Amino acid sequence: MESTFLDYLTLGNPHITVRSKGRGRSKTQRVYGPDKQREWKDMSYENLQSTFGAILSQPMDTPEVRNADEIPSEKTQVFTEKSVQKIAALWNEPVVQHALDGTYEILRAHPDMRFFEGRVQFTENDGRGNLVDEEGKQQRPDWMVYLTGNQGTVDNLIPGDCKLASKWKSEWLKEHNKTSWKKDAIWVLRQATKYMSLGNKRYSFILSEEELVPMRLPIYIRDKKADGNRTGNHHTNQMTIQTETFDVFDPEEDDDSFEPGSNIPRLSIENDPDGSFADASRDTGYILE
Repeated sequence: MESTFLDYLTLGNPHITVRSKGRGRSKTQRVYGPDKQREWKDMSYENLQSTFGAILSQPMDTPEVRNADEIPSEKTQVFTEKSVQKIAALWNEPVVQHALDGTYEILRAHPDMRFFEGRVQFTENDGRGNLVDEEGKQQRPDWMVYLTGNQGTVDNLIPGDCKLASKWKSEWLKEHNKTSWKKDAIWVLRQATKYMSLGNKRYSFILSEEELVPMRLPIYIRDKKADGNRTGNHHTNQMTIQTETFDVFDPEEDDDSFEPGSNIPRLSIENDPDGSFADASRDTGYILE
C-alpha cells in the first residue's frame, strides 16, 4: 500500500537525548506585545483534516527522503538551542519540504484543487528571512517560510524560532498568576510577536525538542481611554526608567538581534501592569493565539 503525505508527516520522530539541564530565559530588547493572549481554539487536528485532508490523503509518487532511524545518535543530542535547530534541519525540514513539493505538484496538475499560489519553501533562515526593526537593526528568526518565484526577493511569511524545552513549554502558559514558569513562556511569546509585528505577518511558530506550537496574531481596535485608565503614569514611568534586569540568562545569549553580549537594560516583567509593553500610541492591539 502506498504511503500518503499524511502517513509521511506523522512518522515517528528521532529519539532525542537531552544533555542540557540549565534553564535560561528568552529576552528581547523592545517588546511589541502581545496585549492579550488566548488559546487558538480553531487549531485542531480535526480542522486541519477538514482543510487539508483531501490533498494530504494523496499517495506520494516519490520515495521517502528521510527515516528517523538513519539519523546518527550523536546528532540527536540536545545541548543548546542550536542543537534543536540542527536536529530540525536534519529531520523536520526535509520531511516537511518533501511533502510541500509533492503536494504542490498535485495541486498544479489539478487546477480545480485551488489551494496554492506558488512553491512553498520551509528552511533555516540563512539571512534572507531577517526582519528589520525601527532602528535599522536586523532581527534573525531561526526559520523562514517563503514562496519561490518572487523575482529573487524573499518575504518571510512565517518566521519561526527554536527553543529548548527547558526554557519553553506551552503548558507553562496555563500556570495561575505570574509564576516564574509563566514569565518565561510569556517572554517567548513576546519574541514571536516581535517577528510578526516587524514582518507584518499573522503567523509564527515555536519549535522545541518536545513540541511544535503554531501561533497567529489577530488584532483588535484599542480603547485608548480604557488603556490609559488602566496603566496611567505607571506605564509611562516604566517605559522611561529601564534599569532592571533578569537574574540569569542562558549562556547562548538568546537574543535575535546582531549585538551579542550587549548589556541592554530591560524591564522586569514583575512590574508590567497590563501584560504588555506594546506601544500605547498604536490604534490596534495584538492578541496572540
